[in-house]
Amino acid sequence: MIKGSKILITGGTGSLGYGLTKALHLDNRIVIYCRNEERQYEMKQHFKNDNIVFRIGDIRDQDTLEMALTGCDLAIHAAAMKDLIMCEEQPTQTFYNNIEGSKSFISAVKRSKIRKAVAVSTDKAASPSSVYGASKYIMEKLFAEANTYSETIFSSVRFGNMIDSRGSLIAQWKRNPNDSIRLSHNEVARFFFTVKEGAETVLEALEKSQGGEIFIRKMKRARISDVLSVITK
Repeated sequence: MIKGSKILITGGTGSLGYGLTKALHLDNRIVIYCRNEERQYEMKQHFKNDNIVFRIGDIRDQDTLEMALTGCDLAIHAAAMKDLIMCEEQPTQTFYNNIEGSKSFISAVKRSKIRKAVAVSTDKAASPSSVYGASKYIMEKLFAEANTYSETIFSSVRFGNMIDSRGSLIAQWKRNPNDSIRLSHNEVARFFFTVKEGAETVLEALEKSQGGEIFIRKMKRARISDVLSVITK
């Protein structure tokens, strides 16, 4: 189903985009769509593969997104504001990117007659208590609703904490191990997975989705105090 396809990835220069491109680019054609020119240049130098095409564009720009989707069979929507603090401080921008941007993506995908589209969500969308979680909860609902009167199959995947992603707390702790960190409780824990596992989950959703599902990978649980003790050794 996936092999031999042309696949667009929004927000494709992020950690997950790298993981997906690594898993896909030998057997498929990839379109990396994002608005960050510098990261696109870095990624192009990293892969140096003619099967990967880079397109500058905002997910809210439907005309540009539709042009990038030309000839594509599948689409992965990974573009979003993800920083919890920034989302709390700038809820308007979070709305524009995570909700309006997702709505724009769905419309462009429908008009482009893509076979399947998968959105990348978060476990924070479950009973959301933050702006970020709430925006992703609404995104999931938009993707589920998009299956109504559509030839495209829409689904979502929920992630926990991507342990080795760019900008993650663990990555920051590795860079600054002497920073003062206060835990709210010694038993506080998070669910973790790797970039490779994240890419595998998205690809599994592309293979198996029938429309409207939310795929959730079983993740490993770890106490933050244990993670810190390993990092700061």
